[in-house]
Amino acid sequence: MLHKVTIVIATYNRSQFLVEAIESLLNQSYLPNEIILVNDGSKERYKKELESIGKMSSLIKRIDLEENHGVSYARNIGVKHAKGNYVLFLDDDDILHPQILEKCIKTFNKYPKVEIVMTGGEILNKNLNKLSHREKHVSLNSSRHLNLLHKESNSTLYFILFGMGLINSFMFRKEVLFKHPF
Repeated sequence: MLHKVTIVIATYNRSQFLVEAIESLLNQSYLPNEIILVNDGSKERYKKELESIGKMSSLIKRIDLEENHGVSYARNIGVKHAKGNYVLFLDDDDILHPQILEKCIKTFNKYPKVEIVMTGGEILNKNLNKLSHREKHVSLNSSRHLNLLHKESNSTLYFILFGMGLINSFMFRKEVLFKHPF
């Protein structure tokens, strides 16, 4: 099976770290097939910066929303446009370890029923010094498990997916995101 990876970056009036975020994607050992940059209604001066940043690579596809709807809405728009069968969200001020996409794909290959892979992550300050470290590795391997969480409480799902790690610590099979949008 061909593994196409889409990265979705939602941004709003914040471009100062976006170049580094995209460079971390372009330096992956397993390159994404596309990077969807969703401009969530940024002000005019940021739109010009995003236009320039969008020209960094032919992998970047920009989607400009007329007004701000919030990060979840912007991510869901990115997922709707994703051509990959795997999706990873990246915040506009985050960077990825150079082998993270490769490691996620290897995990999906090893465990074909897994729908979400979570990796570790480090929180860094602006000087790239570590503030904390997350070592958890979790694979949620059935939509039944997600459905159970979703039925119990939307906040439970939120806690499970966000409480254990950063959003860019997860790679999803795209069909999971259609069943359970953010």
